[in-house]
Amino acid sequence: HCTAGKDRTGCFVMMLLLLNGVDFDDINADYMASFPYLPKMTENTRKYHPEVPNIVLTPNIDYLRDVYKAFLNTYGNLENYFDYIGLTDDEVIALSSILGKQEKSCGAVVFNENKVLVEHMGLGHYSLPKGHVESFDKDEIATAKREIKEEINLDVSIIDGFKESIFYSPNDGVFKEVVFYIGLAKEKEFKVDKIEVNDAYWLGIEDCMRVLSFDSDRKIVKNAYAFLKKKTNL
Repeated sequence: HCTAGKDRTGCFVMMLLLLNGVDFDDINADYMASFPYLPKMTENTRKYHPEVPNIVLTPNIDYLRDVYKAFLNTYGNLENYFDYIGLTDDEVIALSSILGKQEKSCGAVVFNENKVLVEHMGLGHYSLPKGHVESFDKDEIATAKREIKEEINLDVSIIDGFKESIFYSPNDGVFKEVVFYIGLAKEKEFKVDKIEVNDAYWLGIEDCMRVLSFDSDRKIVKNAYAFLKKKTNL
């Protein structure tokens, strides 16, 4: 519950919980459990934000129920709503596993001059170099650099200012984030670790966009290329 008039945030969280199979009555009970926090919060809200209507200051057991009824009257169901706000099917699937196991991988769009490194993975798809975060990694950048070194024995330097994530669900009950940076390789020569990667290629931007198996990877490459072109006149 929020006493600063931001109940849209709470309502969206309710939608995510419903998508993950949480019963509405449990969500409503959690909303009502905010009573112990209200006195000081309400005092501050009335003092600094007098424009906030009283209805949002005190939980009511019928409030979320009325919101959900209005939501269903407008959108029909959760799937229609997520489609309306522009989420892809993969993003909705990922959100439906957000309460499950959390995984994170890190990687990079690796450039050498105007070429991008694309890996042909053992499972058959073409993707960008990345791998799971390990406990001994100093940070996400360390993970990305280590994975590139392990997979193709290539050292890269990471460019400041670019960091983008994609989210998806590789398996039921698993929510995964993949963080991408921009890596620059001084050398073109590499040696592929055949355990995970069948082969790797330096491709021009157009060929890279054509070969990559996933739209999410293509979007990352497009954004990384635009960023690097603006920063270095690539």
